[in-house]
Amino acid sequence: GFGGGVDAAAPAGTRAASAVTIAGLPCVVESETHSRIVCHTSPVPRYSLLRGAAGARVDTSLGACAADGAGADWSLEACIASCDADGDGDCNAVQYRAFPRACAKLACDPALCTEASCGYDPGATAASSNWLVYARLQLAKYAEGSPVVVAVGGASVGSAAAHNFTYEAPALAPQLAVAVAAQGDGGALSLRVEGSGWGAAEGVVALGNAPAPADNLVCAPSGPWSASAADCARPAGTTAAGTWAVRVWSAVANGWSNAVRVHLNATVDSVELGPGTALPAAGGAGG
Repeated sequence: GFGGGVDAAAPAGTRAASAVTIAGLPCVVESETHSRIVCHTSPVPRYSLLRGAAGARVDTSLGACAADGAGADWSLEACIASCDADGDGDCNAVQYRAFPRACAKLACDPALCTEASCGYDPGATAASSNWLVYARLQLAKYAEGSPVVVAVGGASVGSAAAHNFTYEAPALAPQLAVAVAAQGDGGALSLRVEGSGWGAAEGVVALGNAPAPADNLVCAPSGPWSASAADCARPAGTTAAGTWAVRVWSAVANGWSNAVRVHLNATVDSVELGPGTALPAAGGAGG
């Protein structure tokens, strides 16, 4: 009963693209038929905004979170860093206010997080002068079964509650440690990636941040693939210069790895001068 996807060759109105969300986050559709959809979400952010009353602090009396001392208050990044550096390791959330500046650390129990006490809020704004609360814990909303909703033409298909999907813990995702780029003639690119957790079955090395593997610049395997290393290449003239996020995707090992950035330099193959173009003379003056 899915839409089947948009097909330019099909008569108008006979097929429609489905929209998929998991726990309220969009899932980018890579392919679909009337009975099967393949889609990809972005990784759940390491630190997610918690949602209670708009702009309000976490109510520690609810039992989901306990106060864990004060943190650095000169910026949100510093507040989060002070939680990461917490000596006893209990801190997994912070509540921060830009004006007047304040930072409080929290120790939250993911098993007790509910829609009323914590949840992902993509509409919150960091420009707010009210309290913002960020957590790095795996929220119960993701860890204990996330509702999957498929909409065709704006109407949901089936019962969302009957089709829950459980996210694996972030620690189980592939880990990319090293990405080394080498550029050849004409801008040909060779990449070597090393890490762990992506399995011995061949996956995908990609440049970019898109959720669906095919929406990134895919680096074609150029050597053996192992569970800890892989080599790949892209032809000359197919990869723009600049800084790229390199990631590894594994369909059998929890999807995307973390990103490692590489910088690609621009190359100049030749210079052509138009009529009347003058170049400064090299060397000493002529007599």
